[in-house]
Amino acid sequence: LTDSISSEASRASTAEDQLSGDISQEATRAESAEVQLSINIDQEASRAQTVEGQLDTSLAQEATRAQTVELELGSALGEEISRATFIEASLAIGAVFTEASLNANLVQEVSRASAAADTLSNSVGNEASRAISVERSLTARIAAEES
Repeated sequence: LTDSISSEASRASTAEDQLSGDISQEATRAESAEVQLSINIDQEASRAQTVEGQLDTSLAQEATRAQTVELELGSALGEEISRATFIEASLAIGAVFTEASLNANLVQEVSRASAAADTLSNSVGNEASRAISVERSLTARIAAEES
């Protein structure tokens, strides 16, 4: 009986160690996913700032060109203003599409992190259920052998 109890206790300890290791691995994976998400968000924010800076520069350049044309070519003023307006509108549309793309990337990264957290939660729940089952089985065996 003592050997049987000792053997069951050893199995329970092994299951507990395995559960602890699995939980630790899942926590490490979740932390890694969180760090990667943070890096990706920082990269996307940096890209957005770069694009915004380029758009600001492009808009400033186009405004300067429009003013120069206005001063030098009085009769062509209407045409040049129309062209500058079209370019500004094109740049604004491009900025909207770029922002939408960046937002979609951020949503994907958040979704990936959420999936990793769900996986961790499921793994922890499964391992906890297994440990409880082993504990109950061991308790029942001990009780049966004692009676």
